[in-house]
Amino acid sequence: MCRSLIIFIGFFLFSCTLPGQSTDPSTISISIFTHSIGIPFKDVIKFPLNLGATIGYQSNFGQTTDAKYGYGIEIGYYKHKHLNHAVFARGSTFRKLAISDPLQINVGVQAGYMLDFLPSKSFQFQEGEPLKEGNGISGSFMAGLLVQCNYSFEMADRNVSPFIRYDGWVQFPYSDFVPVLPHSMLHIGSQVSLKN
Repeated sequence: MCRSLIIFIGFFLFSCTLPGQSTDPSTISISIFTHSIGIPFKDVIKFPLNLGATIGYQSNFGQTTDAKYGYGIEIGYYKHKHLNHAVFARGSTFRKLAISDPLQINVGVQAGYMLDFLPSKSFQFQEGEPLKEGNGISGSFMAGLLVQCNYSFEMADRNVSPFIRYDGWVQFPYSDFVPVLPHSMLHIGSQVSLKN
């Protein structure tokens, strides 16, 4: 489990050194988000708020006259007050749709890996009896969809893009009793372009 997370973090650091394949500069993003358990695109915000943060890197690998295609990778952390806290690394591929000159919408898919840190130790069951005590850490895969709205402007020779992003995704395998667990994240953050 830890080895997979280290590989994702290594991929994140390696991808930050790759040049984008378009004329647009690559960007670094930082966001804070609220996390909830529930059906994606239905339960956007639940109270009490469970907060987290991400840092990521995006670049474009192609462009057309009306849209740009790109990839991104990010690492993040969240704490769910009554369930767990987790770290994750995930990659995404997306399409940028221009709405007007400074405003654009991104839609895409994501996949990654996360480590759950449960608040108590876990047990494996066999025929209804506790068999083995776990360490309270479990690893699982994550996959989902993203929708993001950016507003871009120039500041100090860099492009700055505040954004709101919604992620609807599933975690699998979650447990023997619940194989797939749906999640939602609502992000508020900003992207800042790197110099070419």
